[in-house]
Amino acid sequence: MPEGTYQHVARARSARGVLALAATWGCALFLLLGLGALPVITLVLFVAGIPLAYDLIRDRQSQFEISPDTLSWEVPNGSGEVALASVVQAHLTFRLDLSAKLGLRLTDGRLITVPLSCLPGPHRLERALLDRNIKVVRGRQPLG
Repeated sequence: MPEGTYQHVARARSARGVLALAATWGCALFLLLGLGALPVITLVLFVAGIPLAYDLIRDRQSQFEISPDTLSWEVPNGSGEVALASVVQAHLTFRLDLSAKLGLRLTDGRLITVPLSCLPGPHRLERALLDRNIKVVRGRQPLG
């Protein structure tokens, strides 16, 4: 890894993922056994947890990296790379779950959205972008 490179690896098999799956399936069991809810209702909760269980079993990984020249990401269903010289500004939109979406406005006018699954926490992400002299805009302000 070159000097000055920021790298973040996100794994599906984490305490947060296990807790979310346990909460979803635990709620379904409580509704079925504790409250006598209709099996159809609990079946919906069990089915909703299947994609998360699949990710936990496979331990899918996502990667985000800012090297001295490029910003790149790799997620299970694709990857991307952008030259830092072509980034006009980065736009962070904060979400209710305390994560942030990252949009990149390029010199040619395009807007690229980086997949959420590979991003670090919003404060670390903002610091890494600012350390590389990328203008960061927060909130719902228009990109321009």
